[in-house]
Amino acid sequence: MNHPIFSNLPVYGGTYTKLDVTDTGNECFLMTVQGTEKADYEAYLASLCALAGCREVVAPHSILETEDSLASMYTLESNCGPLLINLLWIPAERSLYGVGEVKLAVEPLRNTNLSVFDPATAFTGPVDSLLIQIGQDWINDTPDENGYLDADRMRSGMGYAYRLCDGSFFLLDGGGTDIGLSEKDRDCAERIYQTLKKYSPTEKIVIAGWYFSHPHIDHMGGFMAFANKYLKDDRYNVTLENVLAYMPNLDTQTFTKDGETRSLLPEKVDAYNAQFECLRAKGTCIHKAHAGQKFYLRNLTFEVLFSYDLLTPRLADALFVSGSYARMKEPGVLMNWTGGGRDFTNTFSIIGQATVTVDANTSYKALWTGDASCFGIETVNKMYGPAMKSDFVQVPHHGGTQMTPAKDEENELLKYHHQIEVNAFFGAVAEAVQEKTPKELFPTHYNADGSYGYVRAKYVLYPSSINRVDFYDDMDNVKPDMDVNECDVSNLSTWNPLYHLQDEARLAGGDSYLARCFLTVFTLGKEVSVTKDHDVIKPNMGQWL
Repeated sequence: MNHPIFSNLPVYGGTYTKLDVTDTGNECFLMTVQGTEKADYEAYLASLCALAGCREVVAPHSILETEDSLASMYTLESNCGPLLINLLWIPAERSLYGVGEVKLAVEPLRNTNLSVFDPATAFTGPVDSLLIQIGQDWINDTPDENGYLDADRMRSGMGYAYRLCDGSFFLLDGGGTDIGLSEKDRDCAERIYQTLKKYSPTEKIVIAGWYFSHPHIDHMGGFMAFANKYLKDDRYNVTLENVLAYMPNLDTQTFTKDGETRSLLPEKVDAYNAQFECLRAKGTCIHKAHAGQKFYLRNLTFEVLFSYDLLTPRLADALFVSGSYARMKEPGVLMNWTGGGRDFTNTFSIIGQATVTVDANTSYKALWTGDASCFGIETVNKMYGPAMKSDFVQVPHHGGTQMTPAKDEENELLKYHHQIEVNAFFGAVAEAVQEKTPKELFPTHYNADGSYGYVRAKYVLYPSSINRVDFYDDMDNVKPDMDVNECDVSNLSTWNPLYHLQDEARLAGGDSYLARCFLTVFTLGKEVSVTKDHDVIKPNMGQWL
């Protein structure tokens, strides 16, 4: 442990095969111990708790009540200042790598609201709870440098809002095309603001929390514009209390091909971090999300199931041995360097389960995935399995590949990769595109009836994706009982998994919902009622053709 921050902590003893320390960014350092036993982990906890100035914030507990993986949280007064320590034990049978693992994340405790980890802060209130799916699509009517115009002339982003029991909000991502500077970013920001303004019961808009799945512009650009306008100017009367995010260390975004080293554009992550620092100065608590954390915000809890911590420092190994990327490589390099997979930021997507409590007998769970890739999906499948069952599920990567029709072999492989993500996670039935997703890829995920994947949901959410106009049978849900055989099947071979998800949702009494330029509003009462709000999103805010 070669960083001074670890001089304040006990030395990990007992048996293990490897110990690594990784700088994960934002002054957070991650210690990963592999090949260790639970008894050694418990001994380390005891030595940590014995330190002067150490306080237990969250006692060891199982994630999603699986009784296997244990998470805990501590604060420590040290010679480096107050520290926040998150610990996670993963048994070998739950680990992606097949060995007992300990994850210890240590970072400065600065402007952190520890009360959000206390279940006693949760409460119910008189305001109806809502889940609002915000359309973040817009027309892409400008050809690229090669004169290519997307077939359906669309671009897409992701944005959702919960209204909580006291009228405050919990937001998820924010769409966009840049770091808050483009017209489309401002468009997304305006959609978010108008949504909050309409559904807030008071003139003051309170955002209890804002979750960012990963630092890509189509998930954060709208937020950046929102922060530049509505959070900086007090006249708008908008307050943001907490942020849940994971900004990666840019060193983890560096890859080499043909002797050339490239990385994700650093100014984007730097811009996000700078924005967070501005918000921190105004009193917003910025939380680097770690697997095992559980946030309590009014009548909503958000449990972090996956963060990049669970792959670090062995991502390079995972790239070539796990899931679909194993089929997308030349010796030692990735084939999809220039395509949508030019970086692995999607791999950082925080996967979490939000639970909204309506009353003592009624609650609703939703699984949020961002653009989760095969690594995160396989990790949570192995760690939690059927415990991830939810009422709502957000389909990764906007519900599509964003690469159809494939223009070359490289993008064809990327399309295949995202198709596997949907299948492996959500469990489309066995006959769905079996020639491209053989059982051998996910043998442990198959069920007795031949289906595979762990997650089933009554309400399937597509944040909105390009190419969906050609491949989705009923985007408005005007005909909720339309049979799959009635739609255009010219390209259906690549989309069977999504159709099966839709059919499964309907069999459960629900449906699937594509985010367009209006709002889909789910009222979370004794039962769920669904309405469409066409009034908030105005025609000049990116109306479809």
